[in-house]
Amino acid sequence: MDRMKISEARGHLADVIGRARYAQQATTLTDRGKDAAVVISPQQYDEYQRLREEEMRRTVRQRLTELDAGAPLRTFTSAEEMIEASDADRAARDARKARGQGAA
Repeated sequence: MDRMKISEARGHLADVIGRARYAQQATTLTDRGKDAAVVISPQQYDEYQRLREEEMRRTVRQRLTELDAGAPLRTFTSAEEMIEASDADRAARDARKARGQGAA
């Protein structure tokens, strides 16, 4: 993935877009040394969205299974918060398994 300052990208926007569109090459735009944005092709963006939705569905299915098994109900204010909680739960389960305590 290429990196380019936003100020530099202004003069090369057609090239940045062309690389994304035709070469499927992402470009990270930086501002004051920090990542500010990424220019990707519509196909790459669609794939990102598909994977994100797939992960959200997987998280919801897993949580419904846990609720059916008697797990306590939790409330989330966003999908991201729910995914973070799911990731934390998964990490805790993995840690318990590694210690030989099973998935309980």
